[in-house]
Amino acid sequence: MLKGSRPARLPFPAPGERVTIPHTHPRSHHGAFIPDHDRRGRIGRRDRAHRRAGPHHPGPPARGRLRLPRRRTPHHRHRRRPLRIPKLGSATTPSWHGENEQIDEVDPTFDEVSLLPSTMKSIKTLTRYSNELARQSVVALDAALKERLVKDVADTMDAQLFSAAGDGIEIPRGLFAYADTQELPVDGVLSLDDLLDAQGLAMAANVDLARTRWVMTSREFIALRKVKDLEERYLIEPDVTAPGRYTLFGVPVLVTNRVPDDVTVPETPTGRAALVDFSQIVVARDVAPSVKILDQTFGDYDQQAIRVVYRLDAKPVNPEAIIVLTGLTVEDDGSI
Repeated sequence: MLKGSRPARLPFPAPGERVTIPHTHPRSHHGAFIPDHDRRGRIGRRDRAHRRAGPHHPGPPARGRLRLPRRRTPHHRHRRRPLRIPKLGSATTPSWHGENEQIDEVDPTFDEVSLLPSTMKSIKTLTRYSNELARQSVVALDAALKERLVKDVADTMDAQLFSAAGDGIEIPRGLFAYADTQELPVDGVLSLDDLLDAQGLAMAANVDLARTRWVMTSREFIALRKVKDLEERYLIEPDVTAPGRYTLFGVPVLVTNRVPDDVTVPETPTGRAALVDFSQIVVARDVAPSVKILDQTFGDYDQQAIRVVYRLDAKPVNPEAIIVLTGLTVEDDGSI
């Protein structure tokens, strides 16, 4: 080497030398580097740590190579497909076998319940109010409207789920509109013996009575509550361990006036009641009562708006776990 001349630059980095390349990794703001090697040709500790980290540190990309972002699978609510819940079909028939005997094969049948089809509608409501009203209101107007609208939307959904309407395509089916449920015609005044008959149908379908609930209006419940024995003592007593809670033959009572009457014959409407195992009903909720404040949409009117949206679907997995009592006599004065 001549005196004063500089050594020739090698095309590769020296051992342990950090080299920064012009472009950076798309997920990092720092320059990428070439892995360092020790004198024995082994990979350094820093590079081994990067390799152990897995796919989160893929290293610098090659020059001239286009890296496309990974396509993510959309959430189920954006797929516009029904939610399918599998369930077992009819029971198989296992048989007895002795030692060294060939075991018979069985082919179980499967079924499914489809919820939330793309055609299912939502409950939506929108209320506008002026900015002057919002400023001059003594109470928080937006909070009061939110509470009112959410309650109205929830009440509308509850009324539908306890109704005898709905097609399951655009509107969810109600409890008394499900197909293949067990029906117990009463065709008269509801009595305690009718309740025992309903429990008998549930037990015949292998329904766990500990999970069942009576569903009836206050009209039917009060009529049963008035039943007395020969000594003028009420037969139905409240649960002393739970104030305000009543049971009929050990089953809790859900009292709701949303249970609709059968008005097929308008001159003589009849009531309904049911014994339900709610654990056999699946509910798919797309969106809970969602509140949105629209403060710019109606700006040309100097108004704000509140929008509430609610969408769900419900279907029974085992329809035989629902026993519907029909033909309950309804008196003109509202009692039976």
